[in-house]
Amino acid sequence: MITISLNGKRVSVSETRLKDMMISQGYHSSHMAVAINGTFVPKSAHETLQVNDGDEIDIVAPMQGG
Repeated sequence: MITISLNGKRVSVSETRLKDMMISQGYHSSHMAVAINGTFVPKSAHETLQVNDGDEIDIVAPMQGG
């Protein structure tokens, strides 16, 4: 288990691959923007990028409206 900050909330996760962690935390949409430690992560990297203990991860969904 590792502990991360997910959208400002500390959580413990067993998944270390970004995509798996997102799914386990309820983020199933492919239309999410992700930043780790303040750096944007392109969708093409979600499959392979490893999440590390202490990482600060922000996940946001695009909003519609005008």
